[in-house]
Amino acid sequence: MIRQTDLTPGQWARFYQAEQATGRPVSELLADFRADPWTPGAICGTLPHCGLFGLMEPSGQCHT
Repeated sequence: MIRQTDLTPGQWARFYQAEQATGRPVSELLADFRADPWTPGAICGTLPHCGLFGLMEPSGQCHT
């Protein structure tokens, strides 16, 4: 499980935006995220802005 302290500034910004839009705390949005074993710094799980499973790069850019 990813902790808030593990996020890069770009990822943190994306989760903060989602927290403001949904009213759900970042800790809840991070519940199913895991580190991506193939992309350093990337995480994968249910993306907070669209609800689809995907990858979030260290920059905060997302891919489904």
